[in-house]
Parts: sequence; structure tokens; C-alpha cells
Amino acid sequence: MNKQLQGLQVLRTKVTKLKETLDYYQDLFKQDGIIDAQEQSHLDKMNATIDLITNTIGQKEGEIQGATTDTSSSNMGMGETDAPAANTANAENDTAEDTTAATPPETVTTAPTSSASIGASVGVRGVNNPDDVTIVQTLLNEKGNSLTVDGKIGNNTNNAIKAFQATLGHSNPDGRIDVGGKTWKALSASTSTSTPTTDSSTDDTSDTSNDTSTDETSTETPATPSAAIGASVGVRGVNNPDDVTIVQTLLNEKGNSLTVDGKIGNNTNNAIKAFQATLGHSNPDGRIDAGGKTWKALSGGGSATTSTPATDGASGPDASTPADPNAGSGDFTHPNWSNVSITYGSKAVKLNARADKLIRSILAASGQTSARLTSTLRSYHDQARITKTQTYPNRGAATVAQWYGQDVLDACETMSVADFAVWWEARDKRRGRVSSRHLSGWAMDVVPNGNRSTFASKVQELVPVSGSGVRKIIKKGQMNEPVDHVEFMFEVC
Repeated sequence: MNKQLQGLQVLRTKVTKLKETLDYYQDLFKQDGIIDAQEQSHLDKMNATIDLITNTIGQKEGEIQGATTDTSSSNMGMGETDAPAANTANAENDTAEDTTAATPPETVTTAPTSSASIGASVGVRGVNNPDDVTIVQTLLNEKGNSLTVDGKIGNNTNNAIKAFQATLGHSNPDGRIDVGGKTWKALSASTSTSTPTTDSSTDDTSDTSNDTSTDETSTETPATPSAAIGASVGVRGVNNPDDVTIVQTLLNEKGNSLTVDGKIGNNTNNAIKAFQATLGHSNPDGRIDAGGKTWKALSGGGSATTSTPATDGASGPDASTPADPNAGSGDFTHPNWSNVSITYGSKAVKLNARADKLIRSILAASGQTSARLTSTLRSYHDQARITKTQTYPNRGAATVAQWYGQDVLDACETMSVADFAVWWEARDKRRGRVSSRHLSGWAMDVVPNGNRSTFASKVQELVPVSGSGVRKIIKKGQMNEPVDHVEFMFEVC
């Protein structure tokens, strides 16, 4: 390989590590549920610098590759483009490869094996040599995609790369695979997604003495066990078969479809992690300890299911909401709270009694007599619809990326509302936290009928007060918020 090209690849590897460090800090900034304007400004500057360096490296690699790169460019087609997936001009190419192109042959005799290696970067702003693209497409298909293996780069391949990066925990997948980088190492590792995932594979150090079950498909579920577990179950747990059986049965009642066989493995471990995420764990460990928080929630007949979005970031307070408004007696109250009237937007879900009393107390304390709640609890379909039909066209792509991340912007621009909603929910489950506290039911958008700045100041005053019940406010105008966004320390709906 050309020495100059080798040097550029070494430099690209260093830039990739810098990008991973930046992603780490972005995740750190998000621990409070949202990135503020100052944090976002720092991230934008660093991202811009990294993009500039990366683009320069790509240009130099392209110059060195010469005729090879020209061949790659001339072979692009069939509805795909080499522009970044975030470019709205690519929206017309969404269905290339998978839906508009002819059905690919079932067997591609020239497809490389997973032992092959790429010679240069593939994906968004990559060199994209046809042979390298072919290797990547083949490996992505082994991970469960259905790409046409033709060596031509475009939106479908770029999006598949981003989706794979998301499974690795990248907070902002860039859609590019660099030689020797983290994405390439993970993608080129041994894969077998064409074979059903078995519960005998172990990526952790959990007890695998009973790890022999096949793919955990739905079977007849035993009656709900009344016994408690005697020891830990899951990742690095003791995993007594009787205890595992109890946990599997209870997890199935939360919406899973595990084989109840008393055998621990990846499917059961992942179901435990997913359940822990619904409890607000920012880093689910996949283990249930006898008498621990996860066990109490799982065995207590709670309403959490694996389809319920996790809360943002670190574990929050008990999500249970008392029906009695006086049950949240530690919350801020005002003697005239009952004199304040609340109306709701057409899609807003009515507040529970505790949240209703708190928000009306805040309004009363700020001299308001009424307010309209335009949004409270949202489903993922609601979130996708609002983002795609309101936030994106009215406030712009930059706002969507600032609020939720570049990968959400990409999905917003390329997917239907229904597909966007499904993708977004799966993305949040992988991350272990929701993108908006509207999704976990801890937030509301408030439009006071009086002086909104007085209301916002009162909310801000209560944020640092321990036991007030108020967690956060993003005032109208901050981060392009169209209204005052208020978050409580408990579920509001």
C-alpha cells in the first residue's frame, strides 16, 4: 500500500479515537436529559473540526487512489448517491436497493468472506472503493440487513452502517467505517445472524453451565410463580435453574417471549437489561439480586413492560403516582392552587392528581389563573409525528439534531412517520434512556394565559429546592423551544 495512504489511515484512526472521545462527552452532557446551549456549542465546534480533518483526509485519499476512486464514482447509481445521509436531497433515494431495485439473487457467488479486509474507508464521506463496499455490504447482510451487494455506496448502505454503529453504543453514528477502526473490528468479527440467536452464546461472564437453550421463542407460559428467587439471576449471577424459571416467567408477563426452561443466556440477560431500562437504570447490568430493586419491580406486579420507554439518564425517583393529590405532600403547594384552571391541547394526556396540584400551585404562585398544556405524555408515534411534521419543517434540521442527535435527524429525513417511530423506540431501548421526558411521562409543555416570564421564573426558582417536585425547565426560546417545557421529579400522567 502507498506509504502516503498508510500515513493518512494512521491519522484517520487517531481522528476516529478523538471522535469516540467526543461521543463520550456528549453522552456525559446528556446525563441530565438534554444538552444545553453552551454544551452544544462546544460539541458543534469540535465536530466541525473533526469533520474538516476527516474531509481533508478523504480528499487526499481520493487523490492518491486516483483511477480507483474514479471507477468507484462511475459505478454509483440505481437510485443511490454518495452524499451524506443527512442531506435532504437524498430523501428521494430512500427506497433504493431494498424496494425499487430488482430483487437481488439469493446467492452471490463473488461475495467475500468475513475474513476479507477493506483497504480504505467505506460509507459517508469515505473513499468507497467498490471492492471495499462489497465487503461491507456482505458483512452488513450477515448482521441481518438485506442490501444489494453491488459495490455501490448510497443511502441504504450508509444507513445500515449507522444502524450497526448504533448497536455498538455510538451516540452519534457517522455512517463511516474506517480501516482498523472500532466499527470495522466489530463488523468483521464472526457473525451468524442467519442462524437464530441461541441462548448459549455469552458475551459476558455469567454462569453458562445451563446455557444450552435454543432461540427463545414463545411457548406455553407456566402459571405465575409466587415464590421468591433464592439467589441472583442474570449476568454474573448464581443462576439456579428454579430461580431462572421464575424470572423468565415474570419477564414474559412483562411482554417478552422467552423459553421458560431455567437456562440462562443472552436472551434472558438482554430481557433483564431491557426491563431495568424501563425502571430508569442508566446502565442496566442484567442481573436481578434477591430482594433488590429490579426483583421488587419485577415481582411486584408493576405495570412496566419492555415496550415502556426508559427514563433519561440516571435513575429517577419512584415512578409510581398516588391517586390522592395530598400523597405528594412534600411537593411545592400554594393555598390558591384549586382556583387555577387547566385546559389541554387536542393530543395532550390529562395529568394525574399529584402533577395537576403541583402545576396549578406553581401557576397560582406566579399570579396565573389559567394555563393550557399543549403536550404531556407522548407515544413514540406522537414523538415521530411531531418531530417530522412540526419541529423539522418549522424549526429546521439543526434544531432536530441539537435536541435529539444527528441519527434522529437522518431517520426523520428518510423515514415515514410509522417507520421513524419504530426506529426511534428501538434506538432508545439500545441506549437505555429516552430522547425526551415526554416519552416517559415526566414532562409537559405549558402556555400560561398570563405573564409567562413570571411563571418560568417561579419554576426555575423551585428547581434547586429539595422536595419541591420540580426537576427542570427549558424556557421558551431556549434551544428553540416554542413554549415553556417543564419536567417534574415523577410521572405526570
